[in-house]
Amino acid sequence: MKRILVMIISVLFLSACQIQTVEHFEEQQQQTEKSVQRATVQAEVEEEAQEVVTQSEPAVLANEEETAVTSATAQLEKQPPVTEEVQSTTAQAPAKQQVGQQEQPTETPPATSQQSQPDAVVPNTKPNMPEKTTNTVTISIDAKTLLDAAHYDKLQRALQSEQYVPKDGVILAPTQYEIVRDGETVFDILQRAVREFKIHMEVQGADENIYDSVYIEGIHHLYEFSAGNLSGWVYQVNGVAPNVGASQYEVKPGDVIRWRYTVDLGRDLDGVEL
Repeated sequence: MKRILVMIISVLFLSACQIQTVEHFEEQQQQTEKSVQRATVQAEVEEEAQEVVTQSEPAVLANEEETAVTSATAQLEKQPPVTEEVQSTTAQAPAKQQVGQQEQPTETPPATSQQSQPDAVVPNTKPNMPEKTTNTVTISIDAKTLLDAAHYDKLQRALQSEQYVPKDGVILAPTQYEIVRDGETVFDILQRAVREFKIHMEVQGADENIYDSVYIEGIHHLYEFSAGNLSGWVYQVNGVAPNVGASQYEVKPGDVIRWRYTVDLGRDLDGVEL
């Protein structure tokens, strides 16, 4: 009987414990489910809030940047204008800062050709040499003897005009020419002069006469025998009439050459020896 009672009591006890245990488990499971639901809901709420914040951030940042630019612009407008000197200093400041950060050379590099440098004063090491004598001669042409009335009357009527005999008798005023080569003659200088000033001249070649020299037949349309049987052209060098033809006389620096028209075979000219 006792065993039966003990068994019955044990069964009842176990049943009570089992019922309590099952009810307790179910209650805990319900609480857990509620906690999970709350956590899920809270997570969803947080996600929605995060999305709202994320979408609103660009607008906020844009507003902040616009505000900062506006403020900086206002500050710049309040400042006085920067002069060219200050701008130049500001533009050179980064370069100087970079140079300062690098290792400084022990020697100053030479200035390039692009850099603006003052002209160096070079001492004159050349000796003082005397100036070279000018390698020139002087030539002139005139018919001043025809200014004499008696001589002028001997001149052919067609030539009695200022077109051929100028008022002062000068056909070519004294003109200098450089000696351009060795052996240059009086005739060479005369040819250069008449070509430059377009003065008429007619000559007889050296192979056409007995003198083995070029013979001047006419200058400025005044020919041999235009003013009588003793008229024609003669030349003088330094006031003296040479005894050779013009193409045989070699000039020297400083020579003064005069071509002159004569009516009396040179006797009407000073310095002419016949």
